Amino acid sequence: EKYFREVGKRLFITLEQARYLTHWEVSQALKDGKVDVEMINKRRNFFIFLYSNGQPTCLTGKEAQSFYDNNVAHEIVEKIDELKGTPACPGRVKGKARIVNSLEQSKNFVAEEILVSYSTNPTLLPVMRSASAILTEEGGLTCHAAIVSRELNKPCVVGIRGLMSSLVDGDVVEVDADRGTVRKLN
Repeated sequence: EKYFREVGKRLFITLEQARYLTHWEVSQALKDGKVDVEMINKRRNFFIFLYSNGQPTCLTGKEAQSFYDNNVAHEIVEKIDELKGTPACPGRVKGKARIVNSLEQSKNFVAEEILVSYSTNPTLLPVMRSASAILTEEGGLTCHAAIVSRELNKPCVVGIRGLMSSLVDGDVVEVDADRGTVRKLN
């Protein structure tokens, strides 16, 4: 975070904007003294980073959406009432689910809600502290969510396949982090 804060300060952009630059873009921008803020803001909506023929490429906007639609395998996940994952920190909790994948989405988070995320990162620590439980679609026993949940002693289940497509904000769920299950109650 210190790195991105310093990059942001030197390029007159926010810390969040600095996170969307590649290391070679940072290097070039520091040499030139300017950065394409419009490009950064497009990336904040949706982007795909890939290597093609050994060359790095970053797609944004319609180009990224087209690539995604045509090349990324779309897994159809049946909506089910009980999901399973890897227990990371034991405990049982019932409560409302709140999807938070970014700092911006965390503004609506209410203390004691159940944090539902694709994966967590250090910017979500304030939300993780106030959550009654933490659920992620990605990760294993050494992922960020698992480690932080154990430090905070919050029930946590990670690696829950289909989590993001099965829950929406406000769903009442029961988390059994002893068994690694999440069950929709409504």
